[in-house]
Amino acid sequence: MYKRILLFIFLSFISLGYSQGKSCVGIYETFDDNTNEKQSKVEFYKKDGKLYAKMLHLYSFKGYSSNDPSCDKCTDDRKGKKVIGTEFIRDLNWTGSVWEGGTICNTQDGKIYKLKVWLNPSNQDELFVRVFLGPFYRTQIWKRINS
Repeated sequence: MYKRILLFIFLSFISLGYSQGKSCVGIYETFDDNTNEKQSKVEFYKKDGKLYAKMLHLYSFKGYSSNDPSCDKCTDDRKGKKVIGTEFIRDLNWTGSVWEGGTICNTQDGKIYKLKVWLNPSNQDELFVRVFLGPFYRTQIWKRINS
């Protein structure tokens, strides 16, 4: 009897750990809102229990002054750093259903916004990314890739 209870508790903790957004970790492609062309490749990873993302590749340099852009308009520790490799999403916390409470830096204009992210419940390879400007928001769908 006790073994079954312990097994149940153990399996509950395992499933709780899995449900804490571990599946958001991975590499995703982002897309232009108007043309649906690939914009970038980003990697989500966990650090100290929070979710972060860094830029891996830019498919298009529209809005940048060079093919190897720096975050020249950033006003924080990212100022002057190369966009590729920049940690542009920081400090997302797991709430039990979504990652939120963090920020995203638009590396083209240096502005920082609040955001939240969550996986599409019907397609675990789609990540919903909602960026807020006051009470207004915009949601994009980023698609998971294998490499």
